[in-house]
Amino acid sequence: MFKEKNTKKRIVVQEYSKEKSTLDARHQNMLQKMSLREKKVSELKDKKSNINEQLNLLYEANSKFKHDENTECSEYNTLWNTIIDLRDQLRYIEKEIIDNDTNTDEIDYY
Repeated sequence: MFKEKNTKKRIVVQEYSKEKSTLDARHQNMLQKMSLREKKVSELKDKKSNINEQLNLLYEANSKFKHDENTECSEYNTLWNTIIDLRDQLRYIEKEIIDNDTNTDEIDYY
């Protein structure tokens, strides 16, 4: 009289497994991302301070060349090229710090 129902097998998709979709797993992933971001920002700030120290030393050496009025030699030009390269690196690092320090994911998380 009544037909027996066949049970359907559940297809498990690895992309949306429990380990990735539970609230606790998402919370742990967000915490890991935040800690990695903080670590990266601190490393970038260290690099920035090192570059600033190098720039200060190069500016002092540059001022010695200006006092001697020996601005036509290749050492002076190399010094200026190094200063320009370090300034470019500094700008790039500052941009990276700002990009990583905005924490839009953290704001969305809360």
